Amino acid sequence: MSRYRVTILIGALAVLCHAQSAIAAADAAVLAAAEACEPYARALLQRLVSIDSGTANVAGLDDLSSTLLPELERLGATVQRVPSTVPGLADSLLATWTGTGRGRILLIAHMDTVFLPGVAAERPYRVDGNRGIGPGAGDDKQGIVTGLCALRALREIGFRDYGRIALILNSNEETGSTGSRELIRAEAAASDVALNLERGVPPDGVVVARKGSAKMNIEITGRAAHSGLEPEQGRNAVVEAAHQILAMGEAREDHRGDVGKDERQGDVGDDFMRLFQLLASRLADDPGEGAGLLIAAIDHEPGDDRRGKKDEQ
Repeated sequence: MSRYRVTILIGALAVLCHAQSAIAAADAAVLAAAEACEPYARALLQRLVSIDSGTANVAGLDDLSSTLLPELERLGATVQRVPSTVPGLADSLLATWTGTGRGRILLIAHMDTVFLPGVAAERPYRVDGNRGIGPGAGDDKQGIVTGLCALRALREIGFRDYGRIALILNSNEETGSTGSRELIRAEAAASDVALNLERGVPPDGVVVARKGSAKMNIEITGRAAHSGLEPEQGRNAVVEAAHQILAMGEAREDHRGDVGKDERQGDVGDDFMRLFQLLASRLADDPGEGAGLLIAAIDHEPGDDRRGKKDEQ
């Protein structure tokens, strides 16, 4: 996390609060506040990265929340734990600050990572030059630290020309925010603008659009038959699923699909297969177009195995 990134966020918060002239005059103070936060930021990032917090690791995420809650309260926030709407996921945190101005700003970062329990100990946090490296350091614990440093800097320079700042620390972003979607939607609707604190791309500019995502569930029903006596009467759902997967991979290059899970039911003729397809569209705000392309790619008549032959499954 660079001082430059924190300064950009502080400046963006001020501009969004309609205080351009005030922040222009306070540039030196903003930079000084960002620089003063660096030792705190480095120490906090190491603490956060040292806690395993994969999406399914409820205990680890609760530990992370317990670490962050007093940090937020020291910055004058009102903090609440928001339960997941999906069972088995950890609470998210919602921190809010009330100012004296008008702008309503939403900041979002996430606490969960893609790493299993024990990885934080296997790959301990380390510093390489000016980079902090460890599981979840970039995605997205640096975002949490960046947000806290920006809010700390605003507090230090006495900037309160905003109506409300809300910070969501999401517990389940890596799996699509299924348990926090309602919270995000509600806070977004109550805000004038939202800033996502994911890491950016060089040279640390503000990213204004990213890919969207959607999930498709595909169910394939075959026909059970005895493999020894009448195999020609059967239709193998597993074989059909293989063709569907290949068709997904041949979809347009600006839409990327990943097959996430398969589940087979039935023990005669492989008569049922369930897949889900996680679709990420590189066209901002248009995962629906990618879904339509995939549907077109896999849609065909029953019995057609895509090799130009019928009824030979």
